[in-house]
Amino acid sequence: MPRENILGLMEKLDDEYSSLKRDSKDADKTREERAADNAGLERREQILMPMYKQMTPFFADLHDLTSRMEAKGCTKSAVWRELRRYFYWVIRWPAFRDEGGRILLSLVLPPYAFVA
Repeated sequence: MPRENILGLMEKLDDEYSSLKRDSKDADKTREERAADNAGLERREQILMPMYKQMTPFFADLHDLTSRMEAKGCTKSAVWRELRRYFYWVIRWPAFRDEGGRILLSLVLPPYAFVA
């Protein structure tokens, strides 16, 4: 997950980070106060970043789980099972066709007629 997305998640989920970010952009504050808020923001990022980097693969996986998609009403379980079978064979068929076709042709045609 890109750093910008992780920072956006931090801003959404962490109250302290979001308040520091809001304060660092406040035009009513002096330059020194904004610099202090920026320093606090960087410290908070350093504290949170390792946790968020560990969490992002699990967060991303939740979006791809069939159970999650069914819960959100995006798909139906029966349709999803059929799609998995369909795509399996879409990918598998060319290899099966090529290899199986050679075997079948070698059984049906005389040996001299089959050129691989």
